[in-house]
Amino acid sequence: MSILDSTASTGSSILDPLAALIKNPFNTTVSNNGIRPQDFPGGFQITEYIKGVPNTATMLRFVGNMMPFQPFEWSKEQRLEKQYYAGNPEPAVQVLGPKSGPLIIKGRFKDKRYKDNSYYGVSYILSQACEQMTDRGNLVKFGMQGSAGNWIRWGFLERSSFKLNKLSWVDYELEFFVVGYNQPINNYFAAPEKQSPSSVNQNLINAAANFQSAYFPAINTIPRSISDIMNGLINGVAKNIALVTNFVAGVLATGQSIANSAQRALGLIANARANISMFSRQFNQIRSSFSGFSQSNPKFTASNFFSGLTPPTAATAATATYKNISYSYETMSATSQLSAYLAQMQSLFETLAQTIPKARYRVQQGDTLQNISIKFYQVADHWTDIFDHNNLQSTLLTAGTILEIPNLEGD
Repeated sequence: MSILDSTASTGSSILDPLAALIKNPFNTTVSNNGIRPQDFPGGFQITEYIKGVPNTATMLRFVGNMMPFQPFEWSKEQRLEKQYYAGNPEPAVQVLGPKSGPLIIKGRFKDKRYKDNSYYGVSYILSQACEQMTDRGNLVKFGMQGSAGNWIRWGFLERSSFKLNKLSWVDYELEFFVVGYNQPINNYFAAPEKQSPSSVNQNLINAAANFQSAYFPAINTIPRSISDIMNGLINGVAKNIALVTNFVAGVLATGQSIANSAQRALGLIANARANISMFSRQFNQIRSSFSGFSQSNPKFTASNFFSGLTPPTAATAATATYKNISYSYETMSATSQLSAYLAQMQSLFETLAQTIPKARYRVQQGDTLQNISIKFYQVADHWTDIFDHNNLQSTLLTAGTILEIPNLEGD
């Protein structure tokens, strides 16, 4: 008997069974007959969420021989940015927060020998269910269910690949876009259907009003000098969005040609989106200082940040820090919805802008569609675009006719 065996035997006889498992690492008996139970008996489960509610009807669960192959791999990284400033050899580093890498699982759907032959092909049906879930693009909760603990994440089923051997044997590879550990609450999903400028404009008006009412003014735990900056940034975003919505509303109300107003609208939208980008950069810089709002950091003392108030305790300062960071994250998250609506509006007006003619041209004696195409596009190939845009019935042109020269994508 070795020293390890002797130690294990002595430990088991002295300690009660639970203590022996914890304190005696040489005793490997953890279940009946020394057989260790499965780590994740619940299998790998994928549940779709629609408007925050789980859809149990489409839930998928892979158990037994359909579980993902080992090893089960995932990754995490910290997002960092560094900038160099004149006169300082050391970079300024911004810690932007953690980011999860994609989760890719591989496995095999393979039917067991069911007594009922009608179950043959379950593997192929499962592969189709995964493919359809990818098509729908809903938020999903996914991971492995275990009696001792779970591995759970939230995100989207981004890609599904399959190798069909037979209906009862399909190899799968699923790639998940990982959002994080918790269910997203401030997310926005752009509607896939076409929308009118009027509906998108109203959505943008409502979102901007909610944004300003929810986050202006900044919460009172933020120092006055910094809250003034934040309030200015929030007002700047609201002001630039108001320029967009007021212009679009005016065009719609007065019956002006939306197409002819497209370039002006696109300029205002581009300016609003640039303002949100600037807002994000400056908010990130401000947010990095919030971790110093405590008594433990001499640069961020109570007298500096809570002037006129009773110096906070360490607990009070910690609570204020938490509130400040939460407020900044929520404010940043809210701007993503504004950006999404602006992107929709930009797409609509870019489409409308294509309907505005590049020019109007009076046909001269001897003109052909090919030489007119060369005149405006530098190549003869676009003569068919001129033909179609003007609903011509013949390629023979009459002098004095006015032709519209269409804007083409990429002009």
